[in-house]
Amino acid sequence: MPKLTNKKEEKWEHNCHLTFNNLLITKLTITDYYKKHEKHGVNRKLIIELVKLLDNRKIKPLDDYLGKRKVFLWDRISYQGQKYRLIFWFKDNTINHLWIRNCYPIN
Repeated sequence: MPKLTNKKEEKWEHNCHLTFNNLLITKLTITDYYKKHEKHGVNRKLIIELVKLLDNRKIKPLDDYLGKRKVFLWDRISYQGQKYRLIFWFKDNTINHLWIRNCYPIN
């Protein structure tokens, strides 16, 4: 039988300054979910660099997400010769704070 753990999710909050979907974003929270992809070189520094590339972008949320929040999937981000996928939403339905859920390399 699998062992159940009550491990809390780790989160890191950063200040930022970018415009996304015509909204000024001043905060960024990164969860530890990305650690599943550390072997591919994904880390918080990389995620912050990818988020900077969101500046002045407009992305529609996923249409088929059934949850309470609007989830954004930014696909095929090119950074230093590699493509990445970034999954995020607005934290607690704010308009200035992005919650980064996952990031991983794609082909």
